[in-house]
Amino acid sequence: MKMKALICMPLLFLAFSNCKKEVSNSVEPKIVVSAPAVNKPIDVFGCDDTTFFQSSEDLEQLVYLHDCYLCTATKEVPGLGSIPWTANIFVYIVENKLQFQIGTFQDSINWFIREEIFCAYVPIIAGIHPVFDNYHYNQNPGSTFGGYARSFDDGDVADGYWTIDTTCTNFIEIAQLDLVDKELRGNFSFHLKMLTQGQNGTLYSERINFIDGKFAARINGL
Repeated sequence: MKMKALICMPLLFLAFSNCKKEVSNSVEPKIVVSAPAVNKPIDVFGCDDTTFFQSSEDLEQLVYLHDCYLCTATKEVPGLGSIPWTANIFVYIVENKLQFQIGTFQDSINWFIREEIFCAYVPIIAGIHPVFDNYHYNQNPGSTFGGYARSFDDGDVADGYWTIDTTCTNFIEIAQLDLVDKELRGNFSFHLKMLTQGQNGTLYSERINFIDGKFAARINGL
């Protein structure tokens, strides 16, 4: 199933994403498209519900590969706390839309993927794009949807899974889009609720938020 493939695809593609710009013999005008200035969406009451199960496991720091293209955010478990979060980001094109994979790894010795945010079918247009859950995507194929997953073993065994909480405000903003140098920058905010608890003996929080997210990434496949 296409959706599962998007979730399970590892971040090893990062090996092909580096900071060097491609050299071209042709001279093209550099076009940088910036999103219009608008007010960011405001989270509605109830998205920081503290009555759900909480686990300190979700506030442990994982590692990322040092790169010039990174993502940062505040990862929070409502009612328990929050941590500054930095992760690797890989952006590529599927069916003329952007696909985002943002993840962290076990440690600097065993580079096994341990957590991943994904966001699929984002229009290649500067601006703020609402992000929905899997159900909305099934009813509206091609719409932007996202989620969050944990994994264990060599990073290829699925563990807990969270979907977007559509009662909250979730978005990904492409603030700057450079189609010549194939780069983009932006912001995001995701509120997630658990669909599947951990399967390897570790219990995770039922609610996890990634807020004040910022990213810089190279567009692969453009």
